[in-house]
Amino acid sequence: HLAHEIRNPVGSVSILASTLFSKVDIKSKPIVLEIKKAIWRVERIIKATLLFSKGFSLNKKEFFVCDFEEEIKLGISNYSYYNEIEFVFDLPKVKIFADFDLLSTVFQNMIFNAIDAIEEKEIDGKVEFLYQQKDKAHTFYIYDNGKEFENKEKLFEAFSSTKTKG
Repeated sequence: HLAHEIRNPVGSVSILASTLFSKVDIKSKPIVLEIKKAIWRVERIIKATLLFSKGFSLNKKEFFVCDFEEEIKLGISNYSYYNEIEFVFDLPKVKIFADFDLLSTVFQNMIFNAIDAIEEKEIDGKVEFLYQQKDKAHTFYIYDNGKEFENKEKLFEAFSSTKTKG
């Protein structure tokens, strides 16, 4: 119920921001883009909260590992950060059978955490998203040169963060 109540005004703001973007002068467009990014983040939080609270059922289908790259890049384009960050993707055209949407959410969260770790260390950074297959095992790796975890015990604790922001 809460998600529905939040989605209605957020949807209105999203439509208004899109309309505003087409009408403002070039100097104001970056501000409207930041509004659109913030709306995207709120919608993503609502979706994640619904998954956590309502539960979910797996929607497995066959797709290519390389399909994650476009989805992750879309997420990155809607995520605000200030440092210069190089993103490296090594995702081959290999078919797997899994839940694309759930894995995309997990990978985006991990990439966003990597970005935040780089931002917290206040350096130019690098994030790598790699894939490896060995026998029937599919392994994904995400590396970054940001700040390391201080308290690894909190890693899998729901609604807990080791970040100074967020």
